[in-house]
Amino acid sequence: METVSLMWLVVSVSIVSSAFVATYVMPSVATEVLVGMAGPVVVAVGFILMLKRASRRTPEVLTRLLVRAFVTKMVVFGLYVVLATTVMSLDVVAFFVSFTLYFVALYLVEAFYVYRLGLSLSLIHI
Repeated sequence: METVSLMWLVVSVSIVSSAFVATYVMPSVATEVLVGMAGPVVVAVGFILMLKRASRRTPEVLTRLLVRAFVTKMVVFGLYVVLATTVMSLDVVAFFVSFTLYFVALYLVEAFYVYRLGLSLSLIHI
């Protein structure tokens, strides 16, 4: 799947699903659902763009990039969760449920993308 198509799919499905939940399922926690979705989506799109760019330039550095991205994501998500729950005074349970669901779903999309990228660069042999 082309990178741009994947990003549009990720963003579209995330926005539509969070808007649906925020509007029809649990309107009382709409802000928590949207904020819980926003962080993982922004990071996933940035990660996919970064991987695509790096794979075009120097595919040999992808492993090092994956490790750095993992550590960076841990720090970014840690700060994001602290800021969202303290500064924004969100309902913690609703935020964590939304954040966790989008985080896991988008992490699976990223893993699939890394796998497909490895296949296309002949880094993975089946």
